[in-house]
Amino acid sequence: TTRSEIQETDSMQHGGRPTKELPRILLKRNRQSKSFRDGSQLVFSGSIDKVPSKIAMGDLVQVEVPASDDPNNKNTQLVGWGVYNPESMY
Repeated sequence: TTRSEIQETDSMQHGGRPTKELPRILLKRNRQSKSFRDGSQLVFSGSIDKVPSKIAMGDLVQVEVPASDDPNNKNTQLVGWGVYNPESMY
């Protein structure tokens, strides 16, 4: 399943968010997360800002980035979904 297929089936009619609440991984808005925001399938550890405390390996997660570089802006932008693996070598 591609990212676009997931978006179409899960969220297009729900404001860009899946109908079921998934754990949210927040990325930093930096050079390392730019490759993911540009379509890469990998999220590098240096680009992760926040991970929920109650999350297990293999959980389906929602990946978001801050909507802007302004630290006062708390809005986020959904960029994809993935399977959480804290032991990944990436």
